[in-house]
Formats: sequence, C-alpha cells, structure tokens
Amino acid sequence: IQYDVTPAELLIKIVYRIQEQGGIPRRRYAIAALSNHPPSIVPKQKERLKLLDIDPLELARQLTLLESKQYNSIKTIECLARARDELVENDSIQSIITTTNKIASWVAFSVLEKDEPRRRGYVIRHFIRVAEVCGVLHLAGYANSCCLAFLGFVLLLFSLLLSFWNRRHSRPGHQKCRALHNYSSMAALVAGLNSPPIRRLKRTWDLVPAKLTAILDDLEATLDSGRNFTVYKQKLKATDSPCVPIFGVYLMMLALIQEGYKDFIDEERGIINFRKHQKIAVVIREIQRYQDKQYNLLVVDQVQMFIERSLAGIEEKTDYWETSMVLESQKPENMMTRLLQRSGFL
Repeated sequence: IQYDVTPAELLIKIVYRIQEQGGIPRRRYAIAALSNHPPSIVPKQKERLKLLDIDPLELARQLTLLESKQYNSIKTIECLARARDELVENDSIQSIITTTNKIASWVAFSVLEKDEPRRRGYVIRHFIRVAEVCGVLHLAGYANSCCLAFLGFVLLLFSLLLSFWNRRHSRPGHQKCRALHNYSSMAALVAGLNSPPIRRLKRTWDLVPAKLTAILDDLEATLDSGRNFTVYKQKLKATDSPCVPIFGVYLMMLALIQEGYKDFIDEERGIINFRKHQKIAVVIREIQRYQDKQYNLLVVDQVQMFIERSLAGIEEKTDYWETSMVLESQKPENMMTRLLQRSGFL
C-alpha cells in the first residue's frame, strides 16, 4: 500500500485541523446540581457597600467564583499559543493576568486610601483573613517536632469539639473556611499586602495582631518561589476538590519548555521534537484537570458588583510609593508630637 503523505505529514495536518477548530475538545464530567450549598453571608449594608461591610468568608467565596469562571474559560488553543511564545491579546489567559494584577493593586489602594494607621490596620487584617480563607495553611513556622506533635493533639481535640458543636448548632451545608483552595486570589492578595508601599508602613503593621501576621507568613511560605513553588505544587497535587490554581506558574512552566527544547531534532529533515510537545501536553492536561470540578457556591450579586466596581477603578500597574511615603514618612517622629497632632493640638 502506498500513501500520498508520510505519517509525520498526516500528524501535522491533524494538528493544524484541530487548531483551526479551536483546540482539542476537553472531556467534561457531568456535575450534579447540589442543593446543600453553604448559606451566603449577605451584607447588612444595602447601599454604599464598603470593604469592611463584607464578611471575609463571603468575599473570598465571591472572588473564587469570579476567578474560577475565568480559569474555566481557558481553551487549549490559547495554552498552545502561549507555549509557542506567540503574542496574544484579549484571550482568556490575559483576562486572568489582568484580574490577578488588579486584585493585588486593589489591596494596596484600599490600604493607602485610609489616612490613619489604625484604619489601615483594619483593612490589612481584613485582607489577611480573606487570603486565609482562599488558601490553606501548612504550619511551616513550627519546626520543632515535639511542638508539632503536641499541636496536632490539640488541633485534633479542638476539631472533635468543633464538629460536635457544628452538628448541634450549624446549618446544613456549612463549609469549612479553608476549603476553597483558591490559590490564585490568595497569591494576588498576598502580593498586594507584600508590595513595598504596604510593607514599609511600620506604624500600620504594628497595629496588626501577631496572630494575623503569622498567618500571612505561612501563606507566603506556601507561595515561596525560591524552591520552584514546591510547597504550592504539593498542595495542588493533593487537592481533589474544586480549586483555582495560580496560572502564572503554568505560564512559567510553558516558558521554560519553550526555552529549553527545540521544535525540531533535525530541522533540515523535518524531524519533530515530540519530547517537547509531550511536556507541553502534560502541563495543558494539568490545567484541564482543575477545570472539571465546579464550586458549589451561590453568587451574591451585591458583593460581585462591589468587586467589579472596585477592580474597574484600579489600574494594573500603579505606583503607590509616593502615597505611602506621604502617609508614613521615614523621618523619626517623637511619640508625644504624634499624639498631639492626632489630638488636634498641633
């Protein structure tokens, strides 16, 4: 039997055909409609809603719904374009990048719009609690094994008491705060809190309880890029429930593959480097894995509108350094002078 085209040419034609059709059709799992969703925490304030009017848990849920929707809209063809280093504008991936950057800027803006350290401290506390709900702590700061064993016993005892109390007092469908696995929003919130204009506000951070700063430190440890996001990747791999991964990590992996592997083993003879395409396929398959499970959460229109308005008024790349310097200068201040100024005598 003679063929008009070689197997390699046939494979290339199939790939081009799939690309023209928008990518490989992704397998979808049937998702049963669940009625036992956790009850929404609707803000009591109906008009002129403010950040601190929204419960941290509900704000985390609504951010999760927003980012999950964007993540699930990513197509295979868009990932392939990024893998080839093609310049793409206004695709689903760019929407995720924009949202992540805006959330980080929104955190900085929300802190710096307050004129008093005490009020700025309240905003920082609020965002740390939201980030805590989005992610999952891993107790990185507890190095001593004896302390860990004792802590584990205490946590076990506490969880048993809490579960007993929940069975008697909580409503059906109650969901644990740390079960969202929204690593994308968590990373954006932590990035905003760790931005230089916010981190330098010493008088503000002095008013944040040590318990909350420890939580923030632990979230930072989860996102540590120094070891190639090892802790984060381990947590993500162990996650079987709905989650929103940090898409920037996937972009980094695709960029490394593009940089480290040639398209052809022998370009003159047209021998394709299938090893490279295999590695790209592994990354794309992992992206798709987390698109197959949906969150069982209710949309709270009031909170969604607040988030949309807040992000719409934020620019991705805004330098807040000057504002930060005005609020808390680096010049040492006499405490008595500061107290007199606050009281209106100076």
